[in-house]
This record gives sequence, structure tokens and C-alpha cells, in this order.
Amino acid sequence: MIFLLLGDDQETSRDLCDALKRAWPDAHVSEMRLSADVRQVLEFVGVDLLFVDVSSSGLDYAGLLERLHAISDAPIMALIRDNAREDRAGALARGADDCVYYPGDVTEFLARTRAVIRRSRESGFRPGSTVLVRGDLAINPSTAEVRLGGKQVPLTPVECRLLTTLARNEGEVVSSEVLLRHIWGGECLAKPGTVSNYMSRLRRKLESRSGRRMIVSQRGLGYRFSSQD
Repeated sequence: MIFLLLGDDQETSRDLCDALKRAWPDAHVSEMRLSADVRQVLEFVGVDLLFVDVSSSGLDYAGLLERLHAISDAPIMALIRDNAREDRAGALARGADDCVYYPGDVTEFLARTRAVIRRSRESGFRPGSTVLVRGDLAINPSTAEVRLGGKQVPLTPVECRLLTTLARNEGEVVSSEVLLRHIWGGECLAKPGTVSNYMSRLRRKLESRSGRRMIVSQRGLGYRFSSQD
């Protein structure tokens, strides 16, 4: 399960992240500011559910919701401050799948979250369920199964997420900071060196089986994936 929270109220984001992690211990929960490059994130990660704080001061939430729907099919839960209930109708009209008020009842928040996930899956939405194919490399993000030239490559869950992130953006450089945030989570205390260590192991596994360099390090910039020699 992958959740992404978009908002500028850090205290609320932390509280909701904690609630989600307690309810789904294996979930990957990320936080981002509303001003962040959301397109880049949604292209990298198969998000199960987006939480969007539509009550931030000065936010054009209508435009934001429209942009999110233009780049992702993930369901959206609008987070609305208790003193801004007039935003509810507008958020629903602009495509939010449900709304929840904060600060509020965590039990209701989790119940509404489960309901949105259930409805989205009943409608056929399956984030990351499609096998990603790049040349002779095939990745199934939902099962963390990776095959190269038809043979299985034993990767850890983190290595699989790293490879999926890079492969989905083949040919472009992904920074260590972006990888830290979206693989390990918004409040991760790990440093860019963590990415380097994982990437070294991932490259060795791929190169020993493919005989070619599939992940290239761009000094000072990040990492780039290529399925070609």
C-alpha cells in the first residue's frame, strides 16, 4: 500500500501518517509540500491513495485537483480544516472521491480511507499492478518480482522499488533526494549515502546477469536507467 499526503500543515501530516502506518504497518507513506513537483512523484510511484489538504491559505485547490486527475488515476481524499467546511462541496465537485475534516476523529479518517480504497478497487483501479517492461527487463511492482532475460532476479523490496522508480523514468536522471523521499518516506533520517549503497548492490545484481550497465550514476545529479547497452 502506498499513500501520498500533499499539504503544508506538518503537524497534521505527521498525525495522519502515524495513523496510516498503524493501520497498514507495511504501507509506504510519503509527505510532500503542495508546492512540490507532484507530477514527478506520480509518474514514479503507483500510489494507492492521495490525501490533499485543500484548506491551505491561498491554494487554488480546484486547479490542483484538476492537475492531479490529469496525471494520475489514483483516488483522492480531500483534507478539510474543521473551520472551512464550505470547501467540501467544491472539492467533491472538482473530483475528490471523499472528504474528511481535521482535526477530527482518527477512527472516521481510517474508515473513510478504507472505503475509498475499496471503491477504487471495485472499479478496477490497481496501482502498480501492470508489469513494467523495459527491453528484456520485466518488473511486477505489486509482487516485487523482477525478471531479466526471462530469469528471475532476487531483489529486496527496497531494491525493487528503486529499480521501478528509475525504470518508469528511463533516460532521465532521478536525484538521491527524490529517491530518499519517495522510497523511504518523507521523514526518513537516512542520508544520500544510503541510496548509493543500495544502488551499488542493485547495479551488481543487474550487471552480473545482463553483462551491461543498466544504471548510470550522474555525479552530483543522481541516477539514470537505460535498458539498452
